[in-house]
Amino acid sequence: MDTPGPPQSLDVTLLAALGGPANAASQPTPAPATPGFTPEVERESAGKTEEAARRNAVLDALARGGSRGISALISALRSSEADVVMYAATALGEARDAAAVPHLTRLLQHPDLNVAQATIDALGKLRAQAAAAPIESVLEADPWLRFAAAHALGEIGHPGSVHALMRVAGDSAISDLAIEALGKIATVPAATVLAELLSIRVSAGDFDGCLLALGNAIRRMVDSAGLDGSRAWQRLTSAEAGAVHARLVSLLCRREVEPTAAEHALKEAAIAVIRALALPALYDALVDAAWDTAIGEPLLDAVVFTGAAAYPSVLAGLGHADADVRVFCATAAAAMGMAEAGGACAGLLDHAETRVRVAALRALAGLSAERALPAMLRCLADPTEPVRKAAVRSLGAMDANLVTSALLAERDFAQAHAPLVLEVMRLAPCAAQREFVAKALHDGREEVRRAAVGVLAANESLDILEVLEPLLDDPSVAVRAEVVQAMGQRRSRRALLRLQDQFARDPGTRAQALRAIGRIGDGAAARRLIACYREHERWVRLSIIDALGAIAAPSAEPFLAQLLCDRRPEVRGRAVVAIGQYATDGAVSRLAHATLDVDARVRLAALEALSAFTGRPVAVESFERLCLDPIPAIAALARRCLRKV
Repeated sequence: MDTPGPPQSLDVTLLAALGGPANAASQPTPAPATPGFTPEVERESAGKTEEAARRNAVLDALARGGSRGISALISALRSSEADVVMYAATALGEARDAAAVPHLTRLLQHPDLNVAQATIDALGKLRAQAAAAPIESVLEADPWLRFAAAHALGEIGHPGSVHALMRVAGDSAISDLAIEALGKIATVPAATVLAELLSIRVSAGDFDGCLLALGNAIRRMVDSAGLDGSRAWQRLTSAEAGAVHARLVSLLCRREVEPTAAEHALKEAAIAVIRALALPALYDALVDAAWDTAIGEPLLDAVVFTGAAAYPSVLAGLGHADADVRVFCATAAAAMGMAEAGGACAGLLDHAETRVRVAALRALAGLSAERALPAMLRCLADPTEPVRKAAVRSLGAMDANLVTSALLAERDFAQAHAPLVLEVMRLAPCAAQREFVAKALHDGREEVRRAAVGVLAANESLDILEVLEPLLDDPSVAVRAEVVQAMGQRRSRRALLRLQDQFARDPGTRAQALRAIGRIGDGAAARRLIACYREHERWVRLSIIDALGAIAAPSAEPFLAQLLCDRRPEVRGRAVVAIGQYATDGAVSRLAHATLDVDARVRLAALEALSAFTGRPVAVESFERLCLDPIPAIAALARRCLRKV
């Protein structure tokens, strides 16, 4: 490939690479006069602004322009003008294309410092491992470039850069950047250097920077076990580093009214270091720090990975004065499977704070604490709704037979709180519940009858139709609707016929009946719905269209196709969605035709349905046409669909 000669200006070269007129850059747009500026100064300032704007636009286009743009930018690196080279290097860094690395590396010794710095920055963004050694040499060269070099070495993350960064970490001018870079490299040698620096700087103002870098390195390391063999780490785990340990504990346990983002970052670094140190004496600090709920996740991760060594701290934390610490310890106990924490967690069910009682219930369920079942059952009568809901979920997650036995042992209590008891049974059904549920179906309370129907519906092994059919005449619409939904979960001819009858005779449950018919219906059901379509009011007609789409019977497709000509947009839109459930060529063609609809909502519905058929030529044609739709949302979706073709 021919190599272009050195360009004479950035604008000419880059615009030419884009295929635009080269002389366009030399035609500045006149700027309005500005008070206080002479025409010459004003023109010069406006010219520079326009030039910068053109450069940014062109470079952005080239950086995003694929191989052709990358080739043009690499050619621009050979320019005799420093500005051209600097801007091209910057754009290559943004382009994230590894092909630029060898060309950029040759520019590290460029005489213009701005070019050299742009090159270093670009190589850092490219994570150019091959450029690590050349950049290391810059660390001890020009005072200005070493800052960019330290930052770039951290971005590149080459393990071999540790020694070079270690040498400059003692230089106060660049130490912060070097330490930060070591944290990003995240290898055992890098963490060892940072551990040494942390011990040295414990009383200095730059301790925080070392801690952040060490915490960052440890979090990035897959396995920090290799640290144990280094002398620096051994010193950090010994009594000799007591000042460091005290600093970590103080940092975690100090209480601010509103900790800043920087303080949270330091705390997370301290958590990572304490976890890696594996010193039980520091685990109480992990628990005490849980008052700050913003760092709860890294704290929980550290405690769980610490394992049995943290058990005493977690058990003690269950009796902590701070409610948030108790919540954290209950969560941690369940996550670690601490069976010995069951008694303490059960004791928290009487705590004054709602969130503590909720956390205790969740923990007891996670621990399968059978002995705590009587106390957990009492929480169904708790005065606060969050606790009652937590009790239902927790009991429903435990062994169904044990929970049912405990529930039925307190008959009066179970009867008084029957809706919640039945909800527990719905989550954890078993045969022992049958008598209680059967009696609840005839309870005088509407909510109890509804809950009992829900229990039967959840037990898929039971034949419930004969039991539920009488309840289709229940005086409560809510109960009848619950029965209809339960029948819709049983795919049987008997259930379908009963639902069709319910649709015809009970306006109160018509919507639920249509949804249920849609789930289990067949061609015969579809034909019956089509036959009665004209008899019903508007909302019922729309629901019938939805049900026909769910059934997707071939016999219903011609009827739905006719509805695409209905004068009402909402009918056409529903028909489009229903036809989208069919995968036939005819259905796809009809959807494509619907993208020509005068109503934007119908076009959008047709386009969304067509997005499932990107391999069909007729769909692709519709996508291409809709890219020009006057509605921005439709045009944007069409373009996204085209990209998937």
